[in-house]
Amino acid sequence: MVERLAQWAKGAGFAAVRADWMARAAGIGGEMRVRLSGREFFGRFEALDEQGRLLLRLADGSLQAITAGEVFPLAGAPPPARPPATGRVD
Repeated sequence: MVERLAQWAKGAGFAAVRADWMARAAGIGGEMRVRLSGREFFGRFEALDEQGRLLLRLADGSLQAITAGEVFPLAGAPPPARPPATGRVD
């Protein structure tokens, strides 16, 4: 956490944290179920947007931005990509 705060303080902001998170995220391109209060979405996990919202591609082709909810990867979601560990944050 200290490394992330230092990264943020250097002016990297959320964009750098998002890029690192996306490089390690499990399930990108996989099918997900997202449960919100009173409704549910099924779709493909596309990315995180610049505000940190989960982007879910729905069956009709539309893109749904999810700010908060319960997220469940469905069977067959791809495993996370694991970049080589460097032990440092640039």
